[in-house]
Amino acid sequence: MNMTTPNGKEIELFNEGFAIKARFVGGGQLPDELAGSWTTKTFAMDHIRQYLTRMEAKPKKHKVELNKEDYKR
Repeated sequence: MNMTTPNGKEIELFNEGFAIKARFVGGGQLPDELAGSWTTKTFAMDHIRQYLTRMEAKPKKHKVELNKEDYKR
C-alpha cells in the first residue's frame, strides 16, 4: 500500500532482508523520522500514517506572488 504526503510525494514500503523500509517513489530523501526500518508492515504503516497526520496538521506556508502591475508606478 502506497501513501501520499501533503506535498504529493508517494511513499512505498519494501522489504530489505527481514526489515520493512520506506522510500519515495521516484527517489528523494526521506525525513529522518521515516528513514529507519520496522519489523512488520503494520508497524511501518501505522508510523507513516501518524507522520502524515502531523504533516497535514501543520499550517501551510503560502508563497506571496506579485503581479507585474504591482511594480508599475
